[in-house]
Parts: sequence; C-alpha cells; structure tokens
Amino acid sequence: MNHSRSPRPNGGYSAFFNSIIAIVGRWFSEFWGNPCAISIVDDLAAPDMLLQYSMRAPRRGRKNVKAFMTEFREAFPDLALRSTGDLIADRDFVIIRWEGGGTHTGPAFNDFHIGPLPAASGQTISLAGHTAIRVENGKIAEEAIWTTKRKAHMRVLSEASGGDGLSLAPIPFS
Repeated sequence: MNHSRSPRPNGGYSAFFNSIIAIVGRWFSEFWGNPCAISIVDDLAAPDMLLQYSMRAPRRGRKNVKAFMTEFREAFPDLALRSTGDLIADRDFVIIRWEGGGTHTGPAFNDFHIGPLPAASGQTISLAGHTAIRVENGKIAEEAIWTTKRKAHMRVLSEASGGDGLSLAPIPFS
C-alpha cells in the first residue's frame, strides 16, 4: 500500500501523519481485506465509530460495525477490497481509492438496494470507490465510503440470468 501525506508548510511530514496512515492502512487491510480480522474493530475503532456507505444506512458503534462485516463476510466469504492508489492524509482524514469484490456463496443477503439475494446465489459483486476515514485519538472515528458510478455494478454470473450468464444491474446512489 502506498502512502502520501499533505505537505506541511515547511515541506516536512509529521509523526502524526505517519501514525494515522499506519492506523488506516492496518484498518483497511484487516477489515476490508481477505481474510478479515474482525478483532480489528476492537483494536482500532472508537467505541462510537460511524460507518457510512452509499448502499445502506449508517452503522454506529463497534457492535453494529462488527455485525455489518460479519453478515457481509458470511454472504461473501471471498470479499476483498484493495487499495488502488496512495493513501492521502490531511489533518485527521485519510482518503483511500479502492476496488474489489466477491462471490455470494453464503446465506440469503439483503444489504444492497438491488434487492435480496437467495442463499448461495453465485452472484459476483465488483465494486470500486473512495473511502474517507477520520482518526481521532488514535482510533477510527468515522469511515465514509462512496462507490463510483462507473464501476459500481453488480455482475450477475448465474444460470438464472440466462444467455451468456452475464447481466449488469447498477447500484443506485443516494
């Protein structure tokens, strides 16, 4: 994962930027990577952390953030997001550009606006976007995720879709 920092007026970089980039780099790798280390929530999330993403209502608190990721990982065990650019820090925010996806092989899932997925549907999601993470007192206080319109599509690869098995359904943006 590459790292960038907004320069201070004197052109140097502070230990603060290095520390928040390390925190966010670890969070992103362990929370969104594969495998997911759900214990990272207890290690790095503030007790009242706010997780916001464009496909669902916000989640607040460690318990709700862990429940979100547990459900997501049960439905998409191979889910993996990866950084596609530098992490950019400014003040207490770090921005990450990412892409990734996974295949729905788990229980029924109803966390996308495109409708519910029956158990083990075989549908593949392919996502890309940006995340802004705010660090406060060495903990992740807030994560806001935006999927890009250009790449945020559900690729349905199943016999039920007919034809060549490929259809595209855009994920709505709110």
